[in-house]
Amino acid sequence: MGIGSLRLSSRVVVLLALFIAVGMPGHSESGSAAEVDERVGLVRDIYPGWSPDGRHITFHSTRMGPVAQIFRMELATGEVTQLTSGPGEKRVARWSPDGRRIAFHREEDETLPGDLFVMNADGSGLENLTRDAAGYWHPSWVSNDQILFDSDRDDSGEAEVGNKELYILSLSSGSVERLTHFDDWDTYGSVSPDGTRITWRRVIRNEDGTRNAEVFVMDRDGSNKVNLSRHAAFDSYPTWSPNGKRILFASNRDEENYEDFNLYLIDPDGTSLVKITETIAHVEQIRPMFSPDGESIIYNRQDLEGRIEIYRLAVERNP
Repeated sequence: MGIGSLRLSSRVVVLLALFIAVGMPGHSESGSAAEVDERVGLVRDIYPGWSPDGRHITFHSTRMGPVAQIFRMELATGEVTQLTSGPGEKRVARWSPDGRRIAFHREEDETLPGDLFVMNADGSGLENLTRDAAGYWHPSWVSNDQILFDSDRDDSGEAEVGNKELYILSLSSGSVERLTHFDDWDTYGSVSPDGTRITWRRVIRNEDGTRNAEVFVMDRDGSNKVNLSRHAAFDSYPTWSPNGKRILFASNRDEENYEDFNLYLIDPDGTSLVKITETIAHVEQIRPMFSPDGESIIYNRQDLEGRIEIYRLAVERNP
């Protein structure tokens, strides 16, 4: 497993291209990183996601103000385009398989639940998919017509306080299919490349009142749920390799104080666990995602000062 990280956030874009480009929805404008940093303070570029052709990544960021917006970066040039604007935190942007649309969730404020939205890849055609009392988060495409998400809704669409389950929404019919029934949190779902299996994070409440998180897999219909990680630490942010043979996730399992997160690979049957990043003191290496060709991983590094930046890690092809 080759290891060699390249930082993709604004500070390294400055080193590579001498500028960053940030604009209003559908447009891009050039400006120095120093100007951006002075204007908004500490920049946080969070939850990177690949476009299906591997040419772009999306992320949400406060680089243009205190409210998180969705941005798109062209990897070849480092050019960054702002895709959303206006009130409400826009988070966790994910591309549809055909690359034509992007799904994300928006939270108006800390007291209101999130809603799912889709827009065209250029930021146009914004559409609100959910309009009820429950919260909807972390979209992931099953197909061009279906989105996997987690929600605190019950089967009638009302909020079920303290609980989150996994669901699939059909865009064409509006129907919602519930996949999990658990008394805590099932979140961060990811669909296998062939569409037959789902991996996700389950938060488990222990007998002593503490919690830990495990990586699970199940069939597309919600059957055959299996705990893969089986560890007292927090295992989170699972996602599939492009060939469906490995699951990538973040965990603090290898550290004495459970503070520092690293990235790991594991087979879908729970075997062949491999740590692929080196520990960095007081840094969380989290929110990973494979490139479409399987040759690299993008992920966040988050430090104690609240700095959150995007890095790229070169790996063996189709591990």
